[in-house]
Amino acid sequence: MKKYLLIGIMAFSNLSCQREPAKTTEQITNASEIERAQNKSLSKLNPYSVNPGQWIHFVETQEVISSQGSSSFLSKEWTTEVGQVEKLEHATLLTLFKKVTDYLKDKDFIYEFKNVLSLQPEQMSEALAPLNDHYHSLSHTTDRLKPNNQNDTEVVGVQYQNLQVKRVSLSPPQKVKEAPNCASLPQCKLEGDLITYDIVFLFDDESTQRHSIEWIISEQVPFFAGLLKQCSTSFIPIDNLRVLVKQCREVVDFKN
Repeated sequence: MKKYLLIGIMAFSNLSCQREPAKTTEQITNASEIERAQNKSLSKLNPYSVNPGQWIHFVETQEVISSQGSSSFLSKEWTTEVGQVEKLEHATLLTLFKKVTDYLKDKDFIYEFKNVLSLQPEQMSEALAPLNDHYHSLSHTTDRLKPNNQNDTEVVGVQYQNLQVKRVSLSPPQKVKEAPNCASLPQCKLEGDLITYDIVFLFDDESTQRHSIEWIISEQVPFFAGLLKQCSTSFIPIDNLRVLVKQCREVVDFKN
């Protein structure tokens, strides 16, 4: 029941927008600045560190929080396992096995995929993009969050604000901490880059809808787990409530 309620709320979010007073404290950011920050952190990941047997477990969750309480559910989960790694003279061939369960479509069915990637020098971003559903460029993120034009309102612009990049200490996923020797992590701790910014959609009735974005990237985990977490959070008005909707894609386990 909670799942269907949440789906309805998420669908309603495409019809709703929040009216906010103009703020002078927001820092306008260019899209190119965000892309440079993301690419700089992603460039620390080394695709040539991939070894056979590496395994990563991802989940996609949605959460709704209001004054009436909160509800959350798991919408998708998948695993990526590295099979054969064949190093040739001018390229490295990676064999990847992926298993996906989409709880919104069919929770009783597991989709299985095999992918062979020819990895050549300077192809790190190409290695991430086709093999990880949780990897998105800024344009993909913007398109995914863009509200539909309904209720006689139309999106007339988008603005990026408040970009921040910090080096932070991280706690590994709980399942990793519980694994023998904490998956070989020194002192069972990680460091990574925290990237945050806002995407603000502007409507023709002068209202706005703001989405706060968070990325966590670490080069101290298996390559395909490097983008540890992506979240988007937005307040959606429903009747007399302001509902916080948070969607995340994150790594919950990995093995070296």
